[in-house]
Amino acid sequence: MLSTYWGSFSIQFEYPIKDSWADIITVTEDIGINVVEIKTERDTPARLGAQVSDYRRLTPHVSLLVGGNDTERYAGVCEELGVPALTFSVLEGIQKPEPTPEPITHAHTDPNTIINYLRDKEQQQALKLLGATPAGPETSNIIRWRRNKELLSEYPAHVLWEAASSVALESRHIPDYLYDLLMVAPAPLSACLLQVAPNRPQCDRLAGLLVK
Repeated sequence: MLSTYWGSFSIQFEYPIKDSWADIITVTEDIGINVVEIKTERDTPARLGAQVSDYRRLTPHVSLLVGGNDTERYAGVCEELGVPALTFSVLEGIQKPEPTPEPITHAHTDPNTIINYLRDKEQQQALKLLGATPAGPETSNIIRWRRNKELLSEYPAHVLWEAASSVALESRHIPDYLYDLLMVAPAPLSACLLQVAPNRPQCDRLAGLLVK
């Protein structure tokens, strides 16, 4: 996945959406914001419906990642929910199903969930992208946050989602130097680097220590 989206990929782990925690959120140019729910052999499909419902408040793109031996166990519920199932094996890596040409629907996307996903500066960037004038650093944090949230709330969900996807990819994308480290780092260190990747200051400090 990193090699496929070199230079245009963002990843975040354990993000709360309503009553669920998204295991992985990725942002790419071709898909936008995408939630990946991971189920291990210790999990069951029981909560998947509620989780998918929560995740679709942020994005219409939700997928499930399971081990190769669990594909059949989740096949029925994935078909019912309209969720593509990705399978993983040590030998073959992540296997994606053939993409379906179904149109994107934002019937369940919630504007407030999208707005809250954006950080302060990202909210300002999204408003500029949409042609509006955001409240900037000249105002206090609380007033700026409230004003920009009010401005963003005036846009429909599908417009907000497109703007959020573009802004998040630009501000949170994995920098080139981190790609280089990920390509040579052992698995535990790669996991650590990916965890801090969305937090650019932490990522920069950690990468600086590693290259010394």
